[in-house]
Amino acid sequence: SYTLVASTFEPFMFSRFKLRLELDGPFRLTAIPREGAGMRLRELHGRWVPNTDCAGGPVDQCYARNPRFLVRTDRETPVLARLQTPQAESLPLINVSVFAFDDAVLGSACASSGSYTNSPQGVATRLATIGRAGPAEYLVVASTWDHDIDASFVLYFYSEHPVDTMPATLASVYPHIAPGPHTDALTYKDAALSGKTLATHLKAQHQKASRALILGQGGAAWQHCTTAVAYCNLERLTGEYGEQQARQLCCRLWILYICVLSSLAEVAEEDGRLRTKGGVELAGFPATVRSVWDAIMAAFGGFAGNVDSEVLVPLVLLCLKLRDARTARDVVEAWLATLSEDTVYLLQSRGAMRQQQRSMAQASYLRVCELYTLHILPQLGDLSSAYEFLSVSTVVSEPAKDEFTKRLDALRNPPAPKRRSRPAAKKSRKPKAVEQPLLTTTKPVAHVAKSADVAKGELAVDAQPAVAAALSARSVRVGKHGARRGGVKSGALARRPRSTLGIAWQVVRRLVSRWGMTLFTLAVAMAVLRLVTQRIRLPQLFTAVYRKLWSTIKMGTQVTYI
Repeated sequence: SYTLVASTFEPFMFSRFKLRLELDGPFRLTAIPREGAGMRLRELHGRWVPNTDCAGGPVDQCYARNPRFLVRTDRETPVLARLQTPQAESLPLINVSVFAFDDAVLGSACASSGSYTNSPQGVATRLATIGRAGPAEYLVVASTWDHDIDASFVLYFYSEHPVDTMPATLASVYPHIAPGPHTDALTYKDAALSGKTLATHLKAQHQKASRALILGQGGAAWQHCTTAVAYCNLERLTGEYGEQQARQLCCRLWILYICVLSSLAEVAEEDGRLRTKGGVELAGFPATVRSVWDAIMAAFGGFAGNVDSEVLVPLVLLCLKLRDARTARDVVEAWLATLSEDTVYLLQSRGAMRQQQRSMAQASYLRVCELYTLHILPQLGDLSSAYEFLSVSTVVSEPAKDEFTKRLDALRNPPAPKRRSRPAAKKSRKPKAVEQPLLTTTKPVAHVAKSADVAKGELAVDAQPAVAAALSARSVRVGKHGARRGGVKSGALARRPRSTLGIAWQVVRRLVSRWGMTLFTLAVAMAVLRLVTQRIRLPQLFTAVYRKLWSTIKMGTQVTYI
């Protein structure tokens, strides 16, 4: 049997494809799930350091000093481990093995990747079953064949059921396990946690940081947040607090951390790194948003797809606020590409089971897709990728696709700005020039002709009939209006004197047009009220008030209160 793998040269490339296979003889082509499909993934990082924990293969006496990770489980579960060195300049010969670990003694191997090899894909164990009915512990050892290797590695550990996974250097938290030579600084026996459980300590730090942020004390809020997230690890909290409550607590802490960072951070113009707005030095202040994303992934098991979307959305908004759209794109694409099979199945399912959980997951997924397609990619000028993502997505519903496509079309072809209609320019009432008295003789024309040059004398004499015709036409045009006469101003300047009676009539007409209805209503109301008071005996107080108002109105003064 053979395995065909369809891949892209660059990671996070979304597209559909068709695979066509032709052979001379009969064959059967079956789709197989990807590695670790349907299993829980833990991404663990480490490094080999020469003369410290790079101890060679199992033939060496110091093999147990290689980087190792403790796995605890209370029931049987299938597991799978893969070891890779993606950042090594020259690929070393590596191996990964799982050993039983009883009473601090390294037992027999339960699973192994086999011979040491330097494949670019790394090495992986076969699917093996570990655990028993009661609590059991195992060690995963990542080793190299040579002793002088200085390189980092990534260990992907898959399990069908929940297990606790941590570096073996943290084994000092268990009294029956001897501490290693390099104990991690973050242990449960820290002085700050004395007499408290880890969950109680994190809740207290969350309350202090929230109170300081509300009061505007950014430095105090940052100090409490950094203390809390330093101990915030989903795997550690799951054993003490339960998986669901541990995830909720981790989300609350990291969301608060991002909010505090957003209120304090700004981008330095000289080198593009993060700094505080007031220039105050704060311990543990990140240099880039990418380092914050790495810390969040480490807290959620070192796996991008395991990060809750409630944490992812504020982080993406922080990237957009700091004008770092490239980091936002990398974060979202890593999250979309590494979603667990269970999450993808939950998003694509249409049944009635787990309806509330599915609705919440779909809403969170749509928020991430909206940020990715309508905010991140347009800022990078990559609208074609946004269209392609929507076309190949099997999770986004058709109505949501249509809505996103319309908004993308609006971003690609923005409508022309509507010009405000200017009010029609009012016609300028320019006073017309005062007309000269109409000419009845041609003496002025003859005078003009005589004063002209001799060479133009003939032209002036010939112009006399044209000038006379123009003046006669003008006199006829003015005569039609009947208001323009010789020596009288035209247009708006010509006003007839009004009589006193006409002026009084204009004043009455304007008052009636503005206050006529009001005065008429008031007069009718007063007449009706007067008739009522004459026929019906009202209380003396009402009568006094009425008389006071009536006398005030008759006097024509403003009504004053008694």
